[in-house]
Amino acid sequence: MATSAALKWVGLDLGGTNAKAAVVDDSGSVLAYRWAPLVARGPRESKGLAPAEVVAQLMACAETALEACGVTWGEIRGVGIGTPGAVEGGDVLAAGNLFENRSAVPLRRLVKEAVGVDVPTVLLNDADAALRAELWVSGKRNAAMLTLGTGVGCALAFDGRVVAGRHLEGGHMLVDSTNNGRPCACGSRGCLEAHASAPAVARDYYERTQRRLRSDDLCVQDDDDHKDQDDDDDDDDEKEEGLLSCED
Repeated sequence: MATSAALKWVGLDLGGTNAKAAVVDDSGSVLAYRWAPLVARGPRESKGLAPAEVVAQLMACAETALEACGVTWGEIRGVGIGTPGAVEGGDVLAAGNLFENRSAVPLRRLVKEAVGVDVPTVLLNDADAALRAELWVSGKRNAAMLTLGTGVGCALAFDGRVVAGRHLEGGHMLVDSTNNGRPCACGSRGCLEAHASAPAVARDYYERTQRRLRSDDLCVQDDDDHKDQDDDDDDDDEKEEGLLSCED
């Protein structure tokens, strides 16, 4: 469906589990949105994905969103990318739940090359990007943001400015220094992300109940609506998407 001549932008959101893309206008209205799970197309590099296949899947989402609203890359005013991990310049640093064993991934350059036209492109940590959007929409000048998904992100803003830097990787602050600290994708143990991310919550639920955590377990139901799930346990392996695989 064709849209008006208003300026349009593309937002790309890269998570540890999914890739997302949206086409938005100057008011922040979403004209089209698409997402897809990140899947390794070939042999995995350790536990992470190769940068090229991550970018290819991001671009596939973006192309589908553009097509849905009848817009071409030539009509896009700018591209914004949100990514896990610390960001310096156009590089992603130490995103253990995505690009494992890579010290720096030039994600901004890779996306610009994949777009194929000269479009201004900005790369931000995903929590920083979410907080910037919150400041824009709400008009607030001081705020904190905690993002929960495959990982855990943290962002802070003072006097209308988001504080950036590797020292604000809140998901990797130490919350359990004992031998019970969970191993984290960053290589450490006891990080907040290892204990409070969506996969961590789902894992803890399974260890306590021997049942997979499904989306309907998170909804409040009347007693008459509860059903014995024992008969469903055999189907758990076929329903991995129900294990809090959040769209992150």
